[in-house]
Amino acid sequence: MRWALISIKRFLPAGIPLVLVTTFAIIFEFQNHTKISPKENFLLVTDDQLAVRGKPYVSGDAERKKFIGPEFSIPVAKKTVLTRQAGLSFFGRGHNCSFEAELPEFLINSPFLKKLSQQLCDHYRQSAIDFTKVDWSLVLDGFQEPSFSLRNWEGTITVDIAYLTPKAVSLIEYYWEFTGGAHGNGGAYGQCFVDDHGSVRQLKLEDVFDPNSDWKKRLVEHCVSDLRCQEATFVTDALVQNPESATTSPDSFCDLKQFSTSDLTSFTLSPAGLRFYFSPYHVGTYADGGFTVGVPYYVIRDCIPDESPARLFMTPSSR
Repeated sequence: MRWALISIKRFLPAGIPLVLVTTFAIIFEFQNHTKISPKENFLLVTDDQLAVRGKPYVSGDAERKKFIGPEFSIPVAKKTVLTRQAGLSFFGRGHNCSFEAELPEFLINSPFLKKLSQQLCDHYRQSAIDFTKVDWSLVLDGFQEPSFSLRNWEGTITVDIAYLTPKAVSLIEYYWEFTGGAHGNGGAYGQCFVDDHGSVRQLKLEDVFDPNSDWKKRLVEHCVSDLRCQEATFVTDALVQNPESATTSPDSFCDLKQFSTSDLTSFTLSPAGLRFYFSPYHVGTYADGGFTVGVPYYVIRDCIPDESPARLFMTPSSR
């Protein structure tokens, strides 16, 4: 017994740092990791473009048909969750970042969809790394002066499927992040992918239309008109101006944002038409939330050539 006490006394000074380092390493490893977990539940088709019906709604003096559809869901993919954490915090002190992305693993046996699944996984893995790059000076600040805005910065992404075939996919990315401040920010982002001779190609809006047509003017006019009917604040207050309908001198709009096709980069395609997504602050205040504008094919069909990749999303009746 005496020998044991002497041994403990001899090795205790060296053992304390070792225990502290081991404890710190365990805590650090627990709070800094990346993992991908398959889930059993299905990702469902949720976009309202798949089956569309018209419903009138009134906004001020204007009455338009809102682009809506019934509830619709089909199991087409498994949900895979990618999570990453970084930083260091305990007992309400310190600073860390966390990121989570819910991604689709497509069920259809298609080489294109397998490549797209892998491409999405690689993309969001990099997004997770970029979001969780920790500024260790903030960790120190968080320990010295605990702050709610530093405690945990979060980013989340959920990818839903608006339309799917073995050669064409429309995805909606719903994102949200909090990096301090009064509130977090989020929104929706639409993306379209097609099979391009075995490669995955993400569509741009100009890929869809005949370059010699007036598709830009017509889309801008349709979207601005629809957003005005939806009472998007920046449009109704003339903070966003449609240059095609400007009736006063250009100088009078020098402080305004002119709406153009550069505002239409977030979109999906389906058999019903195009749908554009506008996140908070884009065409309205944060309190307004996000907006969507649907453009049925009959509005713009004559601007879509036969060789357009949009044909991969269209049914015979919509062509």
